[in-house]
Amino acid sequence: MSKKIIKGVKTPSRRKFFKAAAATGAAAAATVAMPNIALGAPMTLKMQAAWPSGANIFFEMAKDYCDMVGAMSGGELK
Repeated sequence: MSKKIIKGVKTPSRRKFFKAAAATGAAAAATVAMPNIALGAPMTLKMQAAWPSGANIFFEMAKDYCDMVGAMSGGELK
């Protein structure tokens, strides 16, 4: 196959084409998946602690923090 060479015009390479196609496909897939993510169930986060659960001040502060996060997220995070 013969190529026409035009001065001052770069021809796109195959590698650049496939990179752009992959990026476009990934963006399209992410856009389609977004509504499904938004309609998901509330997310439950777990907290690691170095103290035992019980009636100490560290546990109560952690519990208060979790309650505030839940309230600020509108029930999306538990």
